[in-house]
Amino acid sequence: MYPEAFADLAAKCEAATSVAVVKGYPVWGRPAAIPPIISMEAAATDVPFRARVGEPQRQWAVAVRFGVFARNEPELWGLLEKLMTLLTGLGVYKVGLTSVSISFSQGGLRHPNENQVQEEAYAFIVPVTETCQGG
Repeated sequence: MYPEAFADLAAKCEAATSVAVVKGYPVWGRPAAIPPIISMEAAATDVPFRARVGEPQRQWAVAVRFGVFARNEPELWGLLEKLMTLLTGLGVYKVGLTSVSISFSQGGLRHPNENQVQEEAYAFIVPVTETCQGG
């Protein structure tokens, strides 16, 4: 249920922003991990409606962190605008037999570039919750 929803959200994000989406935190220095790039990583899980033992899980809630990495400030804000437009416009949608919804767990945060890594100079984190039901 969830791997398909995660992959589908990554594909939607890539189509909406026209930049590569890596699953997990980007490893700098590799050809595929050069800004502009968006990372998408599962940060935490929650099972709000636990099934009884032996029954399949019917609902998952997964905290997802989008990392938006750009080459400069204007590019960062352009990517953020495209990502936010996508996420706020999705509503509830289907991936196979699974209903998926996106909600914002908090507002976006400037990525703390504590180690002064060049690729993280213009970066923003957008935390969301992806809830999957059915399937």
